[in-house]
Amino acid sequence: MTPVNLTVPIRAIGAEGLKTLHLELVFDPLALEVMVVSLDQGLKDALLDFDISEPGKVAIGVIDPHGFSGDAELLQVRLLVHRPDLNLVLELSEVVAFGGEALIDIPVTAADGEYGGSPDKVTGPVINFGM
Repeated sequence: MTPVNLTVPIRAIGAEGLKTLHLELVFDPLALEVMVVSLDQGLKDALLDFDISEPGKVAIGVIDPHGFSGDAELLQVRLLVHRPDLNLVLELSEVVAFGGEALIDIPVTAADGEYGGSPDKVTGPVINFGM
C-alpha cells in the first residue's frame, strides 16, 4: 500500500494571552510518521521546537512573546500515513499552557484528532483554553 502525505492542524479555542505551550501528540508508530511541525496563522511570529526522535510521539514546544488570544489553527503537523486504510487516533497528551504577564498556568482540555481511513476524513486535535 502506498503511503499518503497528510497535513493535520492543531486548533486553539478560547486562548487568552497564551505565551508558552507544550504538548505531545501520540499515535500508532506503525501507521503514522511525523515529518515536520510548522506554525500556522495563530502563531506566525512564535518560536517553535519539536522532537520526533521517539516513534509514535512528537513533543512540541511553542513560545510566543507577544501572547496569542483567540480561536485559530496554531500548528500544522505533516504526517506520512503508512496505513491509509486504517482509522487512527491522534491523541493530544501532556498539554501545558502558560500566559499573561506572570506566566500563570492556563487550564486546558484537549480533544483528540482522528484519521478516518482516507485523507478526506481527517479531524485535527483541538485545545480548549480556560475550560
